[in-house]
Amino acid sequence: MGKAEENIRGCLKREGPITLARFMEMALYGPGGYYTSRGRVGAGGDYYTSPSVHPVFGALMALQLEEMWRLLGRPSPFVVIEMGAGDGCLARDIVSYAQDMTPFSLLYIATDLAPGTPSDEAIHWLRSRGAPFRDVVGCVLSNELVDSFPVHQVTMAGGRVREVYVDLCQDSLVEVLGEVSSPAIGAYLEAAGIILEEGQRVEVCLEVEPWLRGVAEALERGFLLTIDYGYLQQDLSSPGLQGGTIVGYRRHDPTTHILERVGDQDITSLVNFSSLVLLGHKYGLEEQGLVSQRRFLTNLGLHTFRDALARQNPKDYYANGMAMLDLIREEGLGSFMVLIQSKNVGPCSLSGLTAGGPQKKRLASSPAGFLNVPLLGPQHTPLLAGKYPHLLWPAHGGDEE
Repeated sequence: MGKAEENIRGCLKREGPITLARFMEMALYGPGGYYTSRGRVGAGGDYYTSPSVHPVFGALMALQLEEMWRLLGRPSPFVVIEMGAGDGCLARDIVSYAQDMTPFSLLYIATDLAPGTPSDEAIHWLRSRGAPFRDVVGCVLSNELVDSFPVHQVTMAGGRVREVYVDLCQDSLVEVLGEVSSPAIGAYLEAAGIILEEGQRVEVCLEVEPWLRGVAEALERGFLLTIDYGYLQQDLSSPGLQGGTIVGYRRHDPTTHILERVGDQDITSLVNFSSLVLLGHKYGLEEQGLVSQRRFLTNLGLHTFRDALARQNPKDYYANGMAMLDLIREEGLGSFMVLIQSKNVGPCSLSGLTAGGPQKKRLASSPAGFLNVPLLGPQHTPLLAGKYPHLLWPAHGGDEE
């Protein structure tokens, strides 16, 4: 039994049942919690993220950030705050590509709770879960952050709205139902227009509002770019999701048994993008657009990178080309959603949100030989080894393991 589970059991013995949100908070972020003590990305971890699949993801993000810099009047510095930066893979890829985009003046701040964050002269690391900044002109971005926020879960039982709690029964962690723990939960359901059916379960993420408020307070002028998996409210109410969307991940296997392996598995739920948009308006964050990751990366020119690679470096094309396509597969990462909100910017046309946008046109008009195409490196080997065993790094690695 790990430290996180010991703490939760001690809390239950002292206080009785706790909300699912508090259980998740302790299991993920408390002492011995998943995000404070465990490596988690890649084949040796519990899930893959887009930056771990191919560095072109960071390159395309850098292109979108550079366009934002231009739209804001080329401020110096242009501040990028990545929240939940994890192992720094995305940060390094963005900064690496941005360094070739002179005179793009970039100040990159990466925040996370994880211990042992890497040192990099071009990336400023801050151990933080929030956005303790002011007067930022630039962009706050996150990739798979909001889905990790603790959530309350409510259900309709016997004609009454009840909340899911965690308790101890015969020395086992179990779910029990109780009274709704906060009036804010009822307010959330009402604002979202959610009317529960008997037996239906719905997640309520109360942490989204203070997070958005903090981002809005940090931004003087600029953008909030959020990438995650989730849906709009009408899709979250579909019949296939009547049992709720909370799931655990360990070694790439999803499970609904989230009360097991406490602190040793990820716990996540689908993001309600309707809530992000609605609450964003409350704090002065205007929606610029919401698209799938497939559309976002395609709009920015992913296929232009693939075409250039085929001409520049044919021997590396197949491994890199397939990894690039993994980023936009409809049944996988391509189904993630990309939401861009802004503060004190006004309506603008962003390439990631618009087919045939300026950045894609700029790439297409560049001579193929001059387009800097990032390539897979040794850090991506586990993903390729698992999915494409005949394409191990390096290209001619023979029988090496």
